[in-house]
Amino acid sequence: IMMASFPFALSANSTSTSSEFNLVSSNGVFENSSLPTTGENNPIQILGLLDSTWEWGPESFNITMSLICNYNNGWHDDILNDGTDLNWSHQIENCDGTMALRQYWDFRTLNSGIPPHGVIGCRCSSSAISVGSVAGLEGVPQISPESVAFELSDHEKYPFFGRV
Repeated sequence: IMMASFPFALSANSTSTSSEFNLVSSNGVFENSSLPTTGENNPIQILGLLDSTWEWGPESFNITMSLICNYNNGWHDDILNDGTDLNWSHQIENCDGTMALRQYWDFRTLNSGIPPHGVIGCRCSSSAISVGSVAGLEGVPQISPESVAFELSDHEKYPFFGRV
């Protein structure tokens, strides 16, 4: 069992025309991040940034996302059973901060300039720092499975960064 430790709590409001995320930290309330979405069901866009040396990473990511989207498998069936669509893709970032940031920006570009609603990854600290800087400015939560750099513990500089 994996436990996650985050400097914030995340809640989504899927009844509006945009997905509003309210982030509450131990130091107070962050500003709301209102990320516009497209489509009638307001799909939630998740980007996985994984590296090629993490052999089971892409497979685990895809299996987990598929399980969340299957409302009849007995595995957290109540998470998105309100008609919300969850779309995801993963990109290889090879533990390279420049490549990771490029993959994040390419996702935005292909998504009509709209950032993802969340990022899962990067595994390596250098990549997590690069993506966390931009994702944090856009109010996009990032969850990293292994980044250990002390710098990422600065909740003022990386307010939307969490570790597993």
